[in-house]
Amino acid sequence: ISLIEGNANYTAHVVEGTNVFSVIAKDPLDNPVTKDITRLIDTDLLPDFYELRILETDPLHNDSDSAKTSNNEASNGMPDDLEDFDLDGLTNYAEYMLRSNPLSQDSDSDGLMDMYEVLMTKTIATEFDSDTDGVSDGNEDFDSDGLTNQEEQQFGSNPYMKDTDNDGLTDIEEKQLGTDPLKPDTDNDGLDDATESGIFDPRW
Repeated sequence: ISLIEGNANYTAHVVEGTNVFSVIAKDPLDNPVTKDITRLIDTDLLPDFYELRILETDPLHNDSDSAKTSNNEASNGMPDDLEDFDLDGLTNYAEYMLRSNPLSQDSDSDGLMDMYEVLMTKTIATEFDSDTDGVSDGNEDFDSDGLTNQEEQQFGSNPYMKDTDNDGLTDIEEKQLGTDPLKPDTDNDGLDDATESGIFDPRW
C-alpha cells in the first residue's frame, strides 16, 4: 500500500518459514484497504528472489540444496549464504553483493576468476574490460612485467609487482627459468634465485 503522506511503523513476530502479514490502512477517501504480504524467512542472508531465481535454493531453509548444482548441499552444515557453489573462493552472499554469477568462476569471461579480480587485480568481476580501454582485464599487464594478468593468475604471482618475491628476478624471468616467483630461493639452498641463476640452476 503506498502512503500518500506520513509514515507507518509496525512490529510483527517473525518465524522461520512462511510469514503472512496483513497490513490495513486507509485510502485518501478514508476507505479501509487491506493488503497481505508474504515473506519467506530463513536464517541465511540471501533474499528470497535470489534464492528462487538465481540459486534455486529453498528460501524457507537456511541449509538447502540447489537445483543448479550437481552436488546435494542440503543439511551439510553450511548455510546457503556461506556456500561457494562455483568454487571460485567467493561465498554466495559475496557474489550476491558483487552482482557476480554465483554459478560461474569467471562471471565476465575475461579469463580471471571472480575472487582474483576482487582480491588481486581489483577489477570489476562483472566487467570484461573494467577500465574500458579496449583490453580485457585478463589481457592487461598492470605491472608491465611482460606477463598478462591471466598469466599472473596462472603463475601465482602478483599482478602489481614485477618481482613478486623480491629476489632480483622479474616474474617473467622466473617463468622463463622455471623458478618459483613466490620463493626467493626456489631450491632452498641458501642462495637466492637471482644470484644462483648466473652460476647454477636455481631450480635445484
